[in-house]
Order: sequence, then structure tokens, then C-alpha cells
Amino acid sequence: MMEKEVLPDVRTFNILIEALCKEGLVQEAKDVLRVMIERGEVPDIVTYNSLIKGLFAQDMFFEGNNLFIKLLTEKQIEPDIYTYATVIDGLCKSGNTEAAIELLRNMGKHNFEDHGMVLSYTAIIYNLCKDRMVIDAMNLFAEMTEKGLSPNVVTYNFLIQGLCNFGQWKEAITLLREMMEKEVSPNVFTFNVLVEALCNEGMVREAADVIEVMIERGEGPDIVTYNSLIKGLFAQDMFFEGYNLFIKLLTEKQIEPDIFTYATVIDGLCKSGNTKAAIELLRNMGKHNFEDHGMVLSYTAIIDSLCKDRMVGDAMSLFAEMTEKGLSPNVVTYNTLIQGLCKFGQRKEATKLLREMMKKKVSPNVRTFNILIEALCKEGLVREAKDVLRVMIERGEVPDIVTYSSLIKGLFARGKSFEAENLFLKLVREREVEPTVVTYGTVINGLCKSGKTKAAIELLRSIEKQNFDAYGMVLSYNAVIDSLCKDSMVSDAMSLFAEMTEKGLSPNVVTYNCLIQGLCKEGKLEIARKLFDDVFSNGLQPDVRTYTLMIDGLCEEGFFDEAKKLLVNMEECRWRSTYGYEHFAEVTRAVSLSWTCFKNMVTVGLVAEKADIVVTIFYSPGAFHAHIQQNKGSLVVADLDSKNGTFIDDKSLSPGVATTVSPGSKLENVTNSEELEESNVE
Repeated sequence: MMEKEVLPDVRTFNILIEALCKEGLVQEAKDVLRVMIERGEVPDIVTYNSLIKGLFAQDMFFEGNNLFIKLLTEKQIEPDIYTYATVIDGLCKSGNTEAAIELLRNMGKHNFEDHGMVLSYTAIIYNLCKDRMVIDAMNLFAEMTEKGLSPNVVTYNFLIQGLCNFGQWKEAITLLREMMEKEVSPNVFTFNVLVEALCNEGMVREAADVIEVMIERGEGPDIVTYNSLIKGLFAQDMFFEGYNLFIKLLTEKQIEPDIFTYATVIDGLCKSGNTKAAIELLRNMGKHNFEDHGMVLSYTAIIDSLCKDRMVGDAMSLFAEMTEKGLSPNVVTYNTLIQGLCKFGQRKEATKLLREMMKKKVSPNVRTFNILIEALCKEGLVREAKDVLRVMIERGEVPDIVTYSSLIKGLFARGKSFEAENLFLKLVREREVEPTVVTYGTVINGLCKSGKTKAAIELLRSIEKQNFDAYGMVLSYNAVIDSLCKDSMVSDAMSLFAEMTEKGLSPNVVTYNCLIQGLCKEGKLEIARKLFDDVFSNGLQPDVRTYTLMIDGLCEEGFFDEAKKLLVNMEECRWRSTYGYEHFAEVTRAVSLSWTCFKNMVTVGLVAEKADIVVTIFYSPGAFHAHIQQNKGSLVVADLDSKNGTFIDDKSLSPGVATTVSPGSKLENVTNSEELEESNVE
């Protein structure tokens, strides 16, 4: 151009400077400005607006602000509304909201057009909402309208989103109504924010109503709208409705489900126990060209579900398939598998996976190390757990309270109470990591089991001054009450129980179980009876252990008729263990009592109409699990084609085949096991 003696003008240079700034080449843009001035072309406000914007975009906030100040002080070129708006936006993005507001106040001295002023107010309102200063944002919004400025749809959207992020959906709906009254039409983003907020609050019906209003106003819902609704439906255990909505999207083909739709549905199916359907859907996803990140999320959700179902082998197979397809597992995927392996005693395999993880340059995080430390401590390998802690610190990962709580628990379990106490005291003294109610509960429980009940009570007194949640406090009281009862100090336990209720803490079933057991052991049956009645009057549901302890106590004192009545009452109520199969020993004890007091065969299962003893388990679809029967002095068990299986000494029983259990054999279901001797069920 210049070779042909066609001289570039200000506009030519401005186009180049703007283009370079958009590419992030601010230094090159400055060089063009220098050439521009050397050639006698005078830069205008457009030139400087592009340069200031480019500097802020490259996080050169100090330099960008200084250039703006230079324009103000030299007064050769007057900053316009876009200069101010650019600087305000830059200040907000750099976290200098206060300076941005001050500049906004200064703009009031100029006669700038409304549009630019609205942009500047909106930028600050957005930043205030992002900084969780919604009240300040609302105040600035009020100031804006008082000055006669009309907020646009973007201003309203930012405020509605800010309110919804803090659960203030009622205020958000009020603002939506005001918006429509002022004839500012809400767009898809406005409705989507509200739909998501209502779904997060569990108000899926109201969210569906908002979608109806949206359609009536001519705003077509997009995939973001339906993703929020599907997620909300699954979150409310409305699995059928959520899945049906997804199928509707697939069949009608008006809106194409994206990777997040599939990931949401897969996660929902896994949480509802439909892992098989989730895997089928995952296979179907392979037909689409979805991004790797979303595919990894979907694989991880299913791997997690399989691990929770004790199907770790299947989870490992799916993991292998995932890597074969060129997908790179993330730290969450590895953590899920490592936890699954550790949970079911495959710690060595988990360690191998950790090595593979690091080899593939996926950095383990605090959670990874915490899983391993907990697993090692549960196996009594506290020294090895300390080694993992050392490696963790060497790799720059800061241990958290979960790390130390696991170590403390592990030390107590190994009988190293002195070392556990010292570690706890170090945490309290140094305050680098703040002990939680769980930590205190662990220490209290450990002290009790170490025979240091007095020290446990002192610690319990000390934590009363802290603002811990009631649930954790109840657990701590339970540990001490249980310890006192086991030490035959039931009167002290009853005093602590009274103190607990006086402080507004609500005892749970475990509290009552500890006391009933202690009272029955000391022959104080009358007080135990009263506590058993209190369980009902306080709105609690006794579990199988509560019934078993009470029936045991009655039988010990010779009240067999009353024990039988209680057993019948238990069966009529069709009690459900709140712990699923975790307290399988209590099931076998209840079976024993059934034989002692009433019958020689019982059915264990899920459906109250078909089983004598009802046990809840989320993933099992069967009506019953197994028959347990006495036959000529022997214990006979038959699995009833249960999903989880029945095992004797780790050998799976064939469905429908009666098998005799030898004395001392281990009878278990898939999730737990307990020693069961024939002497227990004579």
C-alpha cells in the first residue's frame, strides 16, 4: 500500500491495532501506534480504546489503567463512553470493583448516552453478583433505575442469576415479573436460570411450569433447559419421569441431546440402581462424536456405580475399555477405582493403580492419598499409612483433617492410644488443620475403647463450647454412653443421657440401644421397658437390634410370654433395618429368637408381605433373600435366587438348594458377614 504511495490513514492504523489486540499481540499493537505517530497520524479515542481493551484482556491491568489516567490528565483526547465502559469492565475483571464503582460515579459528571451507562452499570452488577455481593448489586440496580436508566435483559439476567445462586428464587421470580411489566422480554437464558434454580431447590413441578410459561411467550426451550429439568427429576428420585423426558427428546428429534444430557441420564440411572441400562446408554453414546471430557464423566459415573455394587471386576473391565478407546481417565476415575478396590480388600491392586496413575502423569490429589491411608489403617498397617502420608507431603499435597482422622482412628485401633492422643493434641495446638466433630468423635470413641472413659468425658465437655452440628455431638455422646454401660456404670450413662436431652440433643436409636443393653445386663428391666416405649413416643423407629436386646432381656428374666408378644409385634410392624445388610448379625439373632420363641423357619427378604424379617437394600429387586431353618438340630440355609447371593465360607450357594451350615462356619450375604454358630440358634 505504502509502496504504491497510498498513504494509510488513522482508520488503517486503527484496524491493525484492533486486530493485533484481539490476537493478544499488544506489544505489536504498540509498535504500530509508534509508527502511526512517526508518520504524523494523530491517534484518536478509537485507537486508545482498542489498546486499553487489549491490555486488560492480557491481564495487564496496571498498564491499561495507567493509559486511561494519562488520557484523563493530558486532556488531548477526551475519553468517550466506550473508554469508560472498557476500563470499568477491566477493573471488575481484575477484582477492583470498588475502583470501578468510583469511576462509574465520575461518569455521572459527563453527558453520556444511556446505552453506555447501562453497559457500565451492568458490568459492575455482574461482578458484584459473581463476588457474592448480591445486596450491593441490588442497591446499584436501584440507583440505576432512580437515575432514569432502563436496565436491559442482560442486567436483569445477571441479577436473577445472582439471586438464584443464593437460593433466593422468590426474589428472582419477583424480578422476572417486574422485568415483564417494564416490557423487557426475558430470553432463553433468563428462563434457564430460573428452571435450574427451581430444580436445585427440588421444585421440579414449578420448574416445569416455568417452561410452560416460556413456551407460551414464544421462547423455545433449548437443551440446557431440558438438562436442568432431567437432572432435577433424577435428584428427586423421579427416575421414570426423568428417563421418559430423555426418551421423548430422542424420539421427537426436535432438540438434540448433548453430552451433558447423556451424562446426566447415565448418572441418574446409576443412582437408581439401573447400572445395566446406564451401560447400554454408554454404548449408544459411541455412535455420536462427543468430546472426550463428557465421555470420561459418563464412564466414571458407571465405574463408581459398579464399585458400589461390589462389581469391581466389571468396573476394571469398563476402565480397560475406556482406555482402549483412547479416553484418558482423570483423577476422579482413578480415585473411584482405588476406593472400590480398597473397600473390598484389594489394596495391592489399588497401589498398582496408583503407580499406573502417576506413570500416566495423572497427579493423585488429597482424596487419592486419603483413600489409601484409610485402607491401610483399617488393615492395621499404620506404619505403611504414615509412609503414604510422607509421600503425600513430599509431592506437595497438604494433608487435611480426613487424613489425620483416619490416622488417629488407625492408631487407636492398633492400641496405640498414647500416639493417637499426641497426634490429636498436636492438631489442636498447632491449628494448621482444624479438627472437626468427626475427629473429636473418633478420639472420644478411641479413648472409650482404650478404657479411658474419664478422659473421653472431659473431651466431650470441651467440645460443647464449639458450634458443632447436633448429629456429630449425638455420636460423641453415644460413644461415651456405650462405654459407661459396658463398664457397668449404667447410672452414670443415664445421667449423661439426661444431660444430653437437657441440652436439646435428640438421642437416636443407637443411644437407646446402648442404654437398653446396659440396663438389661444389670437386671434393670423396668427402666429398659420404659426406654423402649420412649423410642416410639419420641418418633423413632426401633431397629432389629432394639427389638433383639429387649426380647433378650425379657427372656433372661423369664418373661417369655411378653418376649413372644414383642416378637409378634416386631413381625407385624415388619421392621426395617435402617442399616440394610450391615447388621446381618442382628438378622441372625432375630432368626434365633424366632426359633426360640415362636417358629423353626423364617424368610429373610425385602417385601413385607412375603418375608418374616424385612431388610432393606437399595439395589436388590427380589422379594426375599433366603430361607433359614432348623432341621434336626442343624442349621439349613437356602438362597431364594437373590441378586446379591448367599455365601457359606465364601462359597456361593446355588439358588433353591438347601445347604447345611457347619458350626463355626461363616454365613454371609454379598455385603457383609458374621460368624454364626449353631449354638446361637438352638
